[in-house]
Amino acid sequence: VSKEREERFRKLTSRLHFGVIVRDANGKALLCNKEALRYADLSEEEFLKTTFPMRNVVFMREDGSILGDDHHPTMIAIRTKKHVRDVVLGVKKNRNFKWILTNAEPILDSEGTLLHVITTFTDITERKSLEQKLLQEEINRQKLITKATIEGQEKERKEIGAELHDNINQILTTTQLYLEIAES
Repeated sequence: VSKEREERFRKLTSRLHFGVIVRDANGKALLCNKEALRYADLSEEEFLKTTFPMRNVVFMREDGSILGDDHHPTMIAIRTKKHVRDVVLGVKKNRNFKWILTNAEPILDSEGTLLHVITTFTDITERKSLEQKLLQEEINRQKLITKATIEGQEKERKEIGAELHDNINQILTTTQLYLEIAES
């Protein structure tokens, strides 16, 4: 990557509110923006020494299972030379856990050889937290509806039971009176 291109990249990406990382076909970091550095909690010098997969970072699927390195969007783009879009990943580094929305775009030369992969990611931790809160509120609302339905059914059953009991007592009393009259 030429110095001129690198400088243009830095200018273009410096103010973006999402992370941008350029890696070579072997997964070695070539360039990144300030947001990626902030998110990785590394200096630029440290980050540019990294290769993918990164050590001390665990990626997870939305269901909580660990994502194998080969299934990360960057590695898929390197392997398939096809773009990977809108993959939600959990990222666990040290004690920190965040959610990101990730895209990986392979850059090919005119012969179709992979030159670089540009990976972008947006922190969606707050959105995921709000989604979880809304889901929990919906579950609680459904529990209240279910509880009210069951209580209503129980009340109705008790009333029907009491009515049947009273009705049977009246029938039995009437029958007893008729039997007594018939005997006499």
